[in-house]
Amino acid sequence: MVERGTAGPDQAGSVYDALTRADLWNPQVMYRGRPVQARGRAVLRTMFESVSDGLFVLECLPPEPERGSPQPRCRFLVGNPAFRRMFFLSSRPIEGEELQSCLPPSLAAQIQLHTEHCLSHGRQVSFELSLTASAAPDPESTHVLIVTLSPVVEENKPISRIVGSCQDITARKQVEWQLQRSQKQLLEHNRALMELTRHKALSQGDLQAALQQICTTAAHTLGVARVGVWLYTSERSSIRCINQFEITPDNPEGSHTQGAEIWAKDYPRYFQALEQERTIAADQVVADPRTAEFGNSYLTAMGVISMLDAPIRLEGRMVGVLCHEHIGSPRHWTLEEQNFAGSLADLVSLALEISERRQVEEELRQAEERYRNFFENAVEGIFFTDAAGRYLSANPMLAQICGYSSPEELMREAKEAGKRQLYVDPSQWEEFVRLLQEQGSVRGFEYRLRRRDGSIIWVREKARLVKDKAGNLLGYEGICEDITAQKQSLAYMEFRAHHDALTGLVNRESFRERLQQTLQQYYSECLALFFVDLDHFKDINDTFGHSVGDALLQGVAERLTKCVRPGDIVARWGGDEFTLLLPRIGSSTVAARLAQRIVDVFQTPFSCEGHSLSVTCSIGVALYPQDGVEVSTLLHHADLALYQVKENGRSGFRLYRPVSGIPAAVRNTIL
Repeated sequence: MVERGTAGPDQAGSVYDALTRADLWNPQVMYRGRPVQARGRAVLRTMFESVSDGLFVLECLPPEPERGSPQPRCRFLVGNPAFRRMFFLSSRPIEGEELQSCLPPSLAAQIQLHTEHCLSHGRQVSFELSLTASAAPDPESTHVLIVTLSPVVEENKPISRIVGSCQDITARKQVEWQLQRSQKQLLEHNRALMELTRHKALSQGDLQAALQQICTTAAHTLGVARVGVWLYTSERSSIRCINQFEITPDNPEGSHTQGAEIWAKDYPRYFQALEQERTIAADQVVADPRTAEFGNSYLTAMGVISMLDAPIRLEGRMVGVLCHEHIGSPRHWTLEEQNFAGSLADLVSLALEISERRQVEEELRQAEERYRNFFENAVEGIFFTDAAGRYLSANPMLAQICGYSSPEELMREAKEAGKRQLYVDPSQWEEFVRLLQEQGSVRGFEYRLRRRDGSIIWVREKARLVKDKAGNLLGYEGICEDITAQKQSLAYMEFRAHHDALTGLVNRESFRERLQQTLQQYYSECLALFFVDLDHFKDINDTFGHSVGDALLQGVAERLTKCVRPGDIVARWGGDEFTLLLPRIGSSTVAARLAQRIVDVFQTPFSCEGHSLSVTCSIGVALYPQDGVEVSTLLHHADLALYQVKENGRSGFRLYRPVSGIPAAVRNTIL
C-alpha cells in the first residue's frame, strides 16, 4: 500500500528545476519589455504548487526489448503537492522514478496503457481512475479521479514527454450513485402504488380487503415487520387498529389482526405530531421525543426500534395513522420512503372515501359554465357516450389523443362504431363495458388505442355509468390520458435496472436477488452456482482493443445462454466474469457434466470483428445445500473453486471442496 504524504519543503525548488529540465516552457517573464528571471521562477512555482488539481510530468523512454522492456518506460519528471495527495504518495522524491516504482501495479498499468495510447495517437487522452482499498489508506474509501494526459508536441521531434492533470470527482460520483439508488427505490414505490390503485378491492369499496392489500404491500416494499391502519374512534379520544399485517420468524408469510387501541391522553406529544406533520420518521423511537412516550408499554414489548407513521386525512381532517414498525437495528428513513408512506396513507384515505360513498356524485348538476371551461381546457381527454359507445361529446384533448383535428371530426368519423373502433383489441372494450356494468365505475383501465393515422398508443381511462333517476342507463362518461411515454420509460428503466448494457444478460445486483429468491423457492432441492472466468481476457483486450473485447464478451454471453436450460439464469458478474444459476440440477454429476460442456464449447474459436480468437474459461461450482445455504456462502465457495482451477493451470472446472492452504478471502470484493 502506498503511504499518504505531501511534498516536503525541500522540494519547492525541485519543482521549478524539473519543469525547466523538461523544457516545457521558458521561465522568463517579460516586464516592460525586459526579461525578469526571478519573477518568472516565482510565478511558475507558486502556480504549480498551489493549484488544486494534481499535475505531473512524465518522460517516456523508448522500449528496450533486449532488456525485457517491450513497452515505453515512463518516469516522473515532477509532480505537484496535489498530485501527491491524490495518489497517497510519501514525501520521498519521485523525480526520475518510474511509474511502477511509485504506484501500485494496477494503477501504474492503467496509466501506462493510456500513456501509450497518448504517445501513439499524439493527442489528449482522458480517463477515470478509481483508487480503492489497494491504493487508499482507508479500506472503506474509494476515490475517483479524472486523469487527462496531454502530449508535449515539438516540431520535427518525437513525443517524449506527457503532461498529466488529475481532478478528484469522488463527490460527483457519490451523488450519481445516490441518485441511481433513489431512482431505483422510487421506481419500486411507483410500481407498488400502481398495483395497489389497480386492485379491485379499492375500486369496489371493499375496505378490509383494500387495507389488507395496502398493509401487505407496504410491509414487503419497505421491508418492515409490521404495518397497521389505526383510525380515530367516534369520540376522537383514541385510535383503534382496524387492520395490521405482521411478519414473524414463525410466520414469514404474515397475518392480519385488528382490535388494539391507543388512548390520546397517554401519548399527547405523539398525537400532536400526527396533527402537524406529513410523516413521523423516527429512526430510533426511544430517542425521538414524538415516540419516546410509548416506552415499555408498547415499543419494548413489541420489539420496535424504528417507526415511520403517516397521518391519514379526509377532507383536510386527520382521521387516523398508517404505522410502519421496524425491528432489529435502527433504521434511517429516506425521503423516498417517507413520501411513499404518505402516498400509502392517501390510498387509505381513498379506500375510506370509496367505502363511505359508493354512489358517485352526479357531475351533470355542476354549473354549465364551470363544467364547459374545465371540459375545453382539461389536459386529459374527456368524453360522454351513449349506451352503445357512440360519442355524444368529446373535448379537444381527446381528439388530439386520438389523432383528430377537432372533436367534431372525431365524433363524425366514429359515429357508427364509437369508442369500440379505437380499441386495438376489441375484447378490451367488452371488458371495459363489463366492469362498468358490474362496478358502476372504472379507475385506471389501460388499453392500446389506434389513432387516426394508424399509430398505436397506450391510454389510461377512468369512467362511470350515467343513469337517469329511474336507474336506466344513459351512457358512459370519463377521462383518459396518453401514457405511452410512461410505459416506454418504465419498460426501459426496468430493463436497464436489471440487465448488463453490453451483453443484455442479468446484471450482478439482479443476479443476487434472483439467487436469494431461488434459494427460498427451491429450498428443498439441489441447485448449482457457476462462476465462469475468461482466461487471459486482458491480453486480448490489450492486443486487439476494447471493441474486440466487447464483441468477445457478447459472444461468450451467447454461448453460455445456449448451454443452459430454459429457466436457468446467466448473468454478467462484471468484467470478464459470468455467473450461472441452475435450479433443480439434480446432482453434482449433472453439474459437472454441464461445466465440462461449457469448457468444451469454448474450444471453438470466437469470430470477433474479423479476428478468430481462441479463449478458454475457468469454472468454479458450488452446490446448494451441501456447499452452503446462504447467498454469500455459495458465492464465496464458487469463487474458491474458481481460484483452485486457476491455480491448477486454468481451462477447466472444479466443484467446491474445502482445501487447506487457500487464503480465507481470495477475492474480498466478490461479496
